Amino acid sequence: MRASWSRSLPRLLLLQFALLSAACGGTDLTLPGPGDPATLTIVAGDGQSAAPGEMLTDPLVVQLQDGIGRPVAGTRVAFRFTDAVPNAAVDPGTATTDSAGRATAAARLGEREGSQAIEALVAAPGEDLRVRFELTAQAPSTGGGGGGGKGHGHGGKGEGD
Repeated sequence: MRASWSRSLPRLLLLQFALLSAACGGTDLTLPGPGDPATLTIVAGDGQSAAPGEMLTDPLVVQLQDGIGRPVAGTRVAFRFTDAVPNAAVDPGTATTDSAGRATAAARLGEREGSQAIEALVAAPGEDLRVRFELTAQAPSTGGGGGGGKGHGHGGKGEGD
């Protein structure tokens, strides 16, 4: 039994290699070259919160780089809410990367409380590049518990008058 296994092992390995090579497609494999978009990262704006229907304080900023870490300028980045949220808006919906590879957008949260994510997307050969900004719409704090005055106020000039 052992001799049979050791004779078929090279054939099995050859078969696996052939299947793997066919699956990769050989010449169809496209890797990003110098200057081609390879990574999209969030620079600023993630994790913000605001009242429903209000603008976020800080802009959403992403950076696009090629395979060796250089900025990629002049590429379109689409910004969009991942879910339909009433009265939510991103401006601009599509921005172009600058010389530092950065694209910026402003956002107004929708009128629904809770999590509201915005995706930034760059169409790239092979697979699109995406990042997700996690944002929260929450009602403003009412300050709770009243009180607001200075002291307990007895109304006269003083005690003992």
